[in-house]
Amino acid sequence: MTISISEVIVLPIMWIPDIYVNPSNNGNLQSSKYKDLESAEKRTGPEFIIELNKENEVARKKREAKRRTK
Repeated sequence: MTISISEVIVLPIMWIPDIYVNPSNNGNLQSSKYKDLESAEKRTGPEFIIELNKENEVARKKREAKRRTK
């Protein structure tokens, strides 16, 4: 058995431009531009962690607000 890959886009997760944490989807990391190489933000690992922590905080607040309205 062989597998042939003819077209591949590789974008480091750290470079995805519009990361967000979806509070309604088990806190999954998501993006609407994950295939858009032109809009990549070349971040370092520590810079990505800072952005990820910010987005986690936004998602946490949204989850808390949703729980209070139930």
